[in-house]
Amino acid sequence: MLSPKPSEDDGSLPFVADSTRILACRVLRETFENPHIYHKVRGHAASILGRLCLLRAVGDDDGRVQAVREWVGCPELLKCARYLFLDAETELPKPNRFSDFDGYRQRLCCAVCLRACTCGYQDECSLPHSLPRSCTHNPIHTRRYLLRLSVIDALAVCREDARQQPGGSEATVQAWELLHVLLEYNDNSQNGAYSDGEYVAALLVALARACSSDPNEVEQTTILISRYLRREMLLPSYAHRVTCAALEAQQMLQYRRLVPLDLQVFLSHAKVGQSTQVRCAALASLAALTATQPNLLLHLLKLLAVEQIARVRHALLQALLNGPAALVRVRRLVDAPSQFNIDVVNTLWAYLNEGSSCDVRSRFLAASLYTVLFGDGHPECMRSHAEYAP
Repeated sequence: MLSPKPSEDDGSLPFVADSTRILACRVLRETFENPHIYHKVRGHAASILGRLCLLRAVGDDDGRVQAVREWVGCPELLKCARYLFLDAETELPKPNRFSDFDGYRQRLCCAVCLRACTCGYQDECSLPHSLPRSCTHNPIHTRRYLLRLSVIDALAVCREDARQQPGGSEATVQAWELLHVLLEYNDNSQNGAYSDGEYVAALLVALARACSSDPNEVEQTTILISRYLRREMLLPSYAHRVTCAALEAQQMLQYRRLVPLDLQVFLSHAKVGQSTQVRCAALASLAALTATQPNLLLHLLKLLAVEQIARVRHALLQALLNGPAALVRVRRLVDAPSQFNIDVVNTLWAYLNEGSSCDVRSRFLAASLYTVLFGDGHPECMRSHAEYAP
């Protein structure tokens, strides 16, 4: 008996011939490698390539036939990623080179005027070209940098989707290994005055997303996150992007229960005195954990009532609305007639009517949060309570 037909959005293709498999991989890879195509299209092709899997009919000893997924796109994506990131001889990451962003007049061909380059290797071009000074188009290397970020995300999506299927985690383990190597041996010493904060931040989040329940992967991922978080204390990145990404990565591991729950790291970064970006990231991480730790909800609402910075208030409310509040509602975590749930209702209601009087956006977000948590009518937790019964 064949297993049920997979959904249309999981990247699986029905039973197809080998020629169709080869054609699909070839089209996606050629799209990715074509430098004349818009970089977002190339990045999307890489994402589809990582999620591409086929169904094969495999028979067992009892004569039954089962549909087994084969992740045929992951090897092709890894070839493309190794070409972009690794040195062909040493198989170590190439040194970062972001200084080409503003050098198109001296040594780069224009991203739009491709006819100015005749070497045929636009992405790797280092020959001088005579471009008009009025040209203000972005250089090719800017698109190459954005493409690298897209490939990092595609590797994370590849492993994230595959580990949810039987045998997928083992079939795509090289995606996690490549992300780990890129982050562990990242070299920014030859990059001049250009920061690699956004690049490292993307790698940290991707590594946490790609991490499976294997103890070795969890340990190595945790070590790298802690290492970059400590380095940020001495050499902070622009807008503390690495710190924000490290907090998000730790939240992902704790949410999936791969590491023990440790709220102190988020609470310490959410205190007044940290930068606004770090506080927003820490509060967003705490908000994401409310689906598994409902007692955090009241604590966050109390912080909201005394917060003085509007941007932090908006970030906290939006983080609760981006999924955690809906999960709390679906799991009926605030429906029981307990004093805790009643305090949640009263705190949010007081902020909605008093604390947000001078902040229209906060009032709108708070009203949306109240509707998501308790609906349009009387809160369920108050209906059976004598003092608050309608």
